Amino acid sequence: MHADEVHVWYGAPSSIRSPEALAACHAVLSPDERTRYAAFLRDGDGRAFLAARSMLRFALSGLVPGVPPHTWVFVRGPHGRPEIGAPATGLRFNVSHTAGLVALVVARELDCGIDVERARRATDTASLAGRALAPREAARLAAAPREQHGELFLRHWTLKEAYTKALGAGTLIPFGRIGFETGARGPRLDPAMHADGADWQFAQWSPAVGPAGEEFLLSLALRRRDRRELRIVRHSGWPTCPAPTGGERCEDASPGAVPQG
Repeated sequence: MHADEVHVWYGAPSSIRSPEALAACHAVLSPDERTRYAAFLRDGDGRAFLAARSMLRFALSGLVPGVPPHTWVFVRGPHGRPEIGAPATGLRFNVSHTAGLVALVVARELDCGIDVERARRATDTASLAGRALAPREAARLAAAPREQHGELFLRHWTLKEAYTKALGAGTLIPFGRIGFETGARGPRLDPAMHADGADWQFAQWSPAVGPAGEEFLLSLALRRRDRRELRIVRHSGWPTCPAPTGGERCEDASPGAVPQG
């Protein structure tokens, strides 16, 4: 994996259907993850957790083939952000999931954050805008046609989620103190509010998932190295995992080939 390359995977938990795929995903969980998985009362919540944890483990082992998926160790940062504890690879990651979709970003020694939401979910923009949007963002929302309010608000919200996750700050930074511009040049930090905006690269797209083509909104935040443009490689589906050295077989939990786009 090149230092200026970032990989993003996204897929529907419901696509892991066969007993073989479910067993392969369950087999790579740590003992603690298996306990957490067993504690979910609703099947949908448990399936999302299983999908997120197995996607992460298979993706990391796909990038570092000598490390079997079940051997990755994760720790929590100062504000609760999950990080790789072992082995030492320099890889950083972030995971997000909403009902119907799991998304993952992996980078090398770069701060990264990802957020995903349903594109057409019901949002009370009137009550949220006052505390979640910066003044210039709120003004743009107020000037937009009412039928566009939900989409415009969600674009800002997911960018802020991705950005604060990349910073590892959790909820410590009020969203109203973060400003974005989302024009034709693509999303970027508002230069009037952020002097370090050029250090960051953002991406946003709307993947369609499942037989019905349900749309989601995915936002990505990346702190660039020396302000160099990063190449974003997108994978729609579950990561494949090559067999590691030493004779141990690594099962592939993907329901099919993983196209890139």
